[in-house]
Amino acid sequence: MKNCSQGYYCLGGSVVSTPTDGITGNPCNKGFYCPENTEIFSDNACPIGTFGQSQQSIDITACTDCTAGQVCSSEGLELPDDNCAPGYYCPTGSTNNTAMICEAGNYCAAQSEDQQLCDSRTITLIDQQSECQICPAGFICENGVISDCPEGSYCPKGSDTNFLCPPGTFSNLKNLKNINECALCTPGKYC
Repeated sequence: MKNCSQGYYCLGGSVVSTPTDGITGNPCNKGFYCPENTEIFSDNACPIGTFGQSQQSIDITACTDCTAGQVCSSEGLELPDDNCAPGYYCPTGSTNNTAMICEAGNYCAAQSEDQQLCDSRTITLIDQQSECQICPAGFICENGVISDCPEGSYCPKGSDTNFLCPPGTFSNLKNLKNINECALCTPGKYC
């Protein structure tokens, strides 16, 4: 009696080491691997977080880490079985579609491999966002960070820099939203 060939499984009654009849055995299925002497291919499934696209694989090295932005949530997959959810990112080898939370200041569209920094003039104020919002008036948004509009300045909606109150006006307050909030210089003073 001889061993079943690697890349195949032999269920019993096989007269060849490479059965293809589906009754006594077959080539190893995609998503699985069959070392020499395999009786049941399902005993050697590509593990969770991987998939196997080749038929007749002989060892676990045929199992590929799940593609970044996608998910391999069960054993024996031929291809990833889901995409990463909006508001999350899924690095290589992810096993669920909410693998990593997208942090405030960043956004993660569906099928994200990594979180993306919000562009200037936009921001996310809370975690798990799939898109950035326009920076609110009274604030400055740059490189995923939101900060107060400084005293003596105003910051309209969508600002990535502050605008100084014009000559003859001032402000001792932070977070002015428009030029009309700059106060006239007090009598006896100039500014």
